[in-house]
Amino acid sequence: MPKELYVGTTVLVFTWINWIKMPFFYYQGIITRETLLTGLYYFPLVPIGVWLGLWLNRKVSEKLFLKLVYLFTFVTGLQLILTLT
Repeated sequence: MPKELYVGTTVLVFTWINWIKMPFFYYQGIITRETLLTGLYYFPLVPIGVWLGLWLNRKVSEKLFLKLVYLFTFVTGLQLILTLT
């Protein structure tokens, strides 16, 4: 799978998952006026993150991208194992 397709699919999947969680977060009191204001405060940084992501996706080779995906997947799995035990 090309890296552009992988990144695009990942973004869409996580976007939908996070939108589905929103009502549950609201009813549990995780989303409050303060958290919404904090999100609004950092919202202007979103275009910088989008630009940086596009730039990195164009600069990083397919081979390095795949190695980074494997590395971050391994580190995340290791973190889950170590924090759950």
